[in-house]
Amino acid sequence: MADLVIAVGPYIHPCCYEVSAGFYQQLLDQPGGDRVARHRQRLFLSRSGPVSDPLKAAARGSDNLWFDLRAFAEAIFAEAGVAPASVEWLGSCTYCTPQSLGSYRRRTHFPAPKSFQYSWIMREA
Repeated sequence: MADLVIAVGPYIHPCCYEVSAGFYQQLLDQPGGDRVARHRQRLFLSRSGPVSDPLKAAARGSDNLWFDLRAFAEAIFAEAGVAPASVEWLGSCTYCTPQSLGSYRRRTHFPAPKSFQYSWIMREA
């Protein structure tokens, strides 16, 4: 694991990743659900009031939660023994960055052409 380097992103951030209250239970019912239960406070956030930034997702439901995908991945990596220094996080939220990143979720809220993001891995000799 010492040579392992992980790059993550771009991805949707918790500012825009609204999920239904039932999503928590769905994750609990999946393999690794115990991890979700242990980290619930980190993974699921509540948000009240209007959103001041027009690029951020507005709440669609009053009892919905905001999911922290990065915290979820960090919990998985930590349990697998991956050192935090071995993970590089790309900072942009796919939802909040319409000028350069595509977002399926944003397209469900605002009509836009479908776009793609490509990633690749290369091993240097």
